[in-house]
Amino acid sequence: MGSRHLFFLELMQGALLAKDVQKERLTSDESEKIKARVSSTTDISSSTLSSLDFVIEAVSENPSLKATIFKQLAQECPPHAILATNTSSIGITRIAASAVGAQDRVIGMHFMVPHLHLVCSDCQNPVPVMKGVEIITGLQTSAETLKQTLDLASKMGKTPSRSVDSPGFLANRLLMPYINEAIICLETVYSLIYKGLTVGRGREGGYR
Repeated sequence: MGSRHLFFLELMQGALLAKDVQKERLTSDESEKIKARVSSTTDISSSTLSSLDFVIEAVSENPSLKATIFKQLAQECPPHAILATNTSSIGITRIAASAVGAQDRVIGMHFMVPHLHLVCSDCQNPVPVMKGVEIITGLQTSAETLKQTLDLASKMGKTPSRSVDSPGFLANRLLMPYINEAIICLETVYSLIYKGLTVGRGREGGYR
């Protein structure tokens, strides 16, 4: 991650906090205190990771990239640190295999986004607003790792759901057949689908 990416992350953080202040979810003072607790770095080494208790990786769904990161996290983080991944599809056991010596501390923590934003113009809530988080254990994930992850999710104000380490976990395993069936319907009875979703579901304004 370069300085350009850090600038973008800091910009997004500021925008989200400003929106919370505007909607009176936070005061300006609370917003500034939150900003003061967040720091950015491009250095993934023991000098920046040695004091961490919990790490949440959120890079793109690239298995080799995640493997590289978790190998380094296992080497540089303290021996008690939990290493979570925000993957929505890559096996937790597969990712944990790269974290040599820390496999029992690797867990999935998939923060939900609203899939309806693909078709619904007013469903674009960011992850900080969404309550759902999917907790996925790998074959070697310890009970203590699971407990601490569930505790952290609750402290974040999230509603955690448990899933086993299977293809698509729970959310995407349910979502993909739903989308596939929608495409099949679209190919055959578009006009009936559109009327059913707009009128039948009370969305005369339509979907995009």
